[in-house]
Amino acid sequence: MRVELVLMPWYTPDGPSPALGVVAAALRLRRPKDVVVERYANLEWADYAARESGGELDLAACMEIVDNGFTHSIGDWIFSNALHDVEAWNVEAYSAYLEGVGRNPSRAVAFHRFAPGFVRAVAEEILEADPDVVGFSSTYNQNVPSLALARELKDRRPGLIVVFGGANCQPPQGAALQRNFPFVDYVIAGEGELALPALLDAIESRATPISVPGVSSLVDGRQVTTPPRMMQMSESPTPSYDAYFDRFATSTLNGRIGQYLIVETSRGCWWGAKHQCTFCGLGDLEYRSKGPEQAFDEIRALLSRHQILDMIMTDNIIEMGYFRTLLPRLIAEDWDLRMVYSIKANLDRSRLELMRLAGAFHVQPGIESLASSTLRRMSKGVTASQNVQLLRDCRELGLEVGWSQLYGFPGETAADYAPVVAQAPALVHLPPPLGAFRISLERYSPLFEAGSSVFDWVRPADCYRFIYGDVDLADMVYIYDYASAGIGGEAEQELVDAIEAWRNGGGQSSLEARRMDGVIAILDRRLGWPARDIVIADPAQVAAYDSLRVATSPEGLARRLAARGIEVDVARLRWWLGGWRRAGLVFEDEDRFVALATETVAPMPSAGTFEWRRGPDFAIVRDSRQPGRILRHVVDGSEFEALDAIAAGRRIDGRLREPAENLIGAGLAERDEEGLRLLPVRKRSGPAELSRFTSPVLFGHLDASNVSSLPVIQVG
Repeated sequence: MRVELVLMPWYTPDGPSPALGVVAAALRLRRPKDVVVERYANLEWADYAARESGGELDLAACMEIVDNGFTHSIGDWIFSNALHDVEAWNVEAYSAYLEGVGRNPSRAVAFHRFAPGFVRAVAEEILEADPDVVGFSSTYNQNVPSLALARELKDRRPGLIVVFGGANCQPPQGAALQRNFPFVDYVIAGEGELALPALLDAIESRATPISVPGVSSLVDGRQVTTPPRMMQMSESPTPSYDAYFDRFATSTLNGRIGQYLIVETSRGCWWGAKHQCTFCGLGDLEYRSKGPEQAFDEIRALLSRHQILDMIMTDNIIEMGYFRTLLPRLIAEDWDLRMVYSIKANLDRSRLELMRLAGAFHVQPGIESLASSTLRRMSKGVTASQNVQLLRDCRELGLEVGWSQLYGFPGETAADYAPVVAQAPALVHLPPPLGAFRISLERYSPLFEAGSSVFDWVRPADCYRFIYGDVDLADMVYIYDYASAGIGGEAEQELVDAIEAWRNGGGQSSLEARRMDGVIAILDRRLGWPARDIVIADPAQVAAYDSLRVATSPEGLARRLAARGIEVDVARLRWWLGGWRRAGLVFEDEDRFVALATETVAPMPSAGTFEWRRGPDFAIVRDSRQPGRILRHVVDGSEFEALDAIAAGRRIDGRLREPAENLIGAGLAERDEEGLRLLPVRKRSGPAELSRFTSPVLFGHLDASNVSSLPVIQVG
């Protein structure tokens, strides 16, 4: 059989699809006689829209929809005319809707004009290859683009088999999609690398597909759905990404956008399987992870094959066992990785440091709120003081943090957020949230399941009525409108304004603690605060502030000090803590306090002008010395061995002499009095980069001459 796997817009163009990758790999392993083709139509769309619009719909326009088009289903509406086989679909009504929610419709309308022509062109190319089966991976706002192409294909060739899978096809959504659009022959709910090979076996042998787990099919006009089987991650093959990189190489995007490897080492959420966050719409929570050896081997294989050192880990939450296994192994390999990882916000400093040493530069910790009362409503399993502690630790380690302040939970009041609003100015030196946002009501979330018991009304989001036409939306869609709950009016605006002020001041602020001879000097350079240097000199106060590196209550603080032989009564500690809070030196939530001053500050990840990074068997050189131009050069084979030897100070002789000369000829090395040296600077993500930040000796210098001139903070 010839099988074409299609990835439609609006999947991000800067990395391959793990869904297509693992399904294609599984088909090649289990059905080796099949011809399997992966089609990255999302890349084709970026090229097509830019070309047909005369450059108006360029990369920036495309990424605007990729990044923000899920909201109000903008990405889906753009292809609604192609789905309904018309040149325009509800343009005026949908434009008015977007304007009503504060969004400018002009860009969506511009893309909308080109969707039908693109779908027709892709359908023609696919059919020229005469496939037997076309499969679609559909997640979020890929639904309508995928349906549009599927309809076009079936209109032109009714006997073609069309299969849908992906997150948009989880029960009951997938079965509802097939009922509404019966030109979809089969819908896979669950893991496609398990179900699709079995489905093709059944089709080929003319057996009934109802024996295949996780498939919805139409049998004599009647829909039959079988429950999916949960697979272990050891059954999932290393994804095949060649098709993505081959297509990207010919795209107009090549050289204009960075690329990531997309790596999946687990599925589900070990926290959500026990205590699902009330707003979380993950449909598959049962946690499964790859063993550390399998995970390492897969990472190494993908790095070596595609010669990219930037990785996005798609895991919803990191496997805790990896802190003892996978991460130390990555550190030992001395690769210069840049990883994006999702974590739980209660990770301690030592684990965050391990992640940073392994190459993580950005974490998504699911902070969600700085109010413990709201966190309990979410069932997050962390406190606000733990969240602030994590923000401080990430700032110290140079880890970027992606998070948002959510609100709008049933039962919340303005009193829940008053401490957040009051203390946000003291946090301005820490990684700010993306914004303050009212929660979205997502299918599969506990709040959605609670429905009318917590909201006055719930219905499919209004945006869908401008997209799908006369279909039954109840079971098919993912986002729902609801009667707003929680705070509103003045309390909502105060929270939004406080978070926006934090965002505006974040890059201009610092609050650094430096030490000498038992004294803590805090250099306060936060936006909105007077520039000042504060000294905490009393030994008991120094010990107390030290102990607040980990959040605790006044009673807990007294116990910590007593364990160090320092007796301070709780009343006096409360007096100190009150003074420190007024000075913005601690954060308080529900009588738990945490120190805000950063004791070390590692540089945030940034690109140098001429640098190199080390991989398993290659190096990447980045040269941006010429304004407006970035050159990327991969060094591999014997030249990599020579580069590695020069960097390590080893002697170059024998077979490495010629590769070393090649490096000199390429402007990557030169001779000096001591021998050979590299010209680019190594951009390390491992221990050498962080060694000066993780040691007890802090940067900066204080001595008796300048300590004596600093004001001493008086608290009690």
